[in-house]
Amino acid sequence: MDILASCRMSSPDDGSHDLHARCLSAAGKIEELVAERDRLRAALKTANEQTEMFERRYYLRGDALEWYADEAKALAMNLQGGAHTSAVLATLTVLALDAGRRADEALKA
Repeated sequence: MDILASCRMSSPDDGSHDLHARCLSAAGKIEELVAERDRLRAALKTANEQTEMFERRYYLRGDALEWYADEAKALAMNLQGGAHTSAVLATLTVLALDAGRRADEALKA
């Protein structure tokens, strides 16, 4: 039996109207605090889920960007090896556009 029900069942006929009123007031306050606690727990759960989702997306995006950094290094090596500049620049442009697309997809995942 909860506190409010106990207070309601008590009888103020014994002359303790003030005590009965205080009991009801305290029980109401306790119920408000319990409801607030439950609301805060739910908000914390939601915040934790959102944080985990952000972290997961952040690391996925980082992995994609790391791969593109490696590709850029490989292109730089080709450039130093005398590869055709226009072909290297075209490949770099495609990689940059693809990097943006993959990073965006990682953020949506």
